[in-house]
Amino acid sequence: MVKIILIVCGFLCLQVAAEVNLSDKLLRENSQENVIFSPFAAGVGLSMILMGAGGKTAEQLQTALNFGDVNRLEIAAHYKALLQSLKSKREMDPKINVASGIFVSDRFRLNPAFNEISRNYFGAEAQSISFHTPQNAAKTINSWVASRTDNIIRNIVSPIQIKSTTEMSILNAVHFSGYWASPFDPDETQLGDFYMTKTNKVPVEMMNQIAGFNFADLANLKATGVQMRYLNSPISMWIFMPNEIDKFGQMESQLIASEWNKITAQFSTRQVNLTLPKFKFDFDVDMVPHLKEAIHKAIINVNEEGTVAAAANDNSGGVLWRDLQQFDVNRPFYFVIRSDQTILFEGHVVKF
Repeated sequence: MVKIILIVCGFLCLQVAAEVNLSDKLLRENSQENVIFSPFAAGVGLSMILMGAGGKTAEQLQTALNFGDVNRLEIAAHYKALLQSLKSKREMDPKINVASGIFVSDRFRLNPAFNEISRNYFGAEAQSISFHTPQNAAKTINSWVASRTDNIIRNIVSPIQIKSTTEMSILNAVHFSGYWASPFDPDETQLGDFYMTKTNKVPVEMMNQIAGFNFADLANLKATGVQMRYLNSPISMWIFMPNEIDKFGQMESQLIASEWNKITAQFSTRQVNLTLPKFKFDFDVDMVPHLKEAIHKAIINVNEEGTVAAAANDNSGGVLWRDLQQFDVNRPFYFVIRSDQTILFEGHVVKF
């Protein structure tokens, strides 16, 4: 029993290391763009490839993902458990749709063992496809993704991206939606200024509410943060904002390099006057350029939805507050959506 626990803990540490390295790289390379990325979903997709890889390709993936000598089936079993734990059990639970798939050129024969692992552990199935007809190939791939993301993601690839010489296309699409535990009243949403720099601002729709949230003044990072819980779930969105606009990049790098437990230990429940912009965007990235095609697409939509269904919820719980914390998200900010077990999404909003 102890041995099994140690193996799992060891794997989780390796997984976190891989996620941190990849996320830091993506955020730094796209510092002037809004970014949303799913370390968990990317890990699922790349681990699927690892299941069927051999030789140098397997070595490169094993190294890139920091899996070390962890047994492949242990990796697959871990992701299977995570995927199961994220499934919605009630109507109001957060919904996470993860579509992962591998399309292999019909010039190659699929390995039955690889297909079985993909299906049984990752809920995915490798498919044979003809890349000689880009229009048909794109239609097949996009239809597959749309059917697994409630038609939220419909065009993950275009015919232009598909070449007749393509050997394999790795697809990873994610959609997340959840009701706030403490919802915003749409009547309180007003236009407010979002400062992209000290001198460049733009009017955006700002949601507002006063409620009890976990809040922290992170003096060592010269930043503040707030935790926003989702209804009926251990999943939360954490938002971090620098005290000074031009220190955002520095704050973000320090946050990513910090131990998560040490950051969250500084949070405590306070009454917060929270102002947060509504935002919706998607982000595409080529995860591993050394593979033929590796596309990651994530979508996020943050607004007041769920207000009616969750209007009776109130985080204050009758607590008497001594002071009111202001948290006006009017400048570039870094966010993380995570469960107790893994980082589901992270990214930053730097412009509108």
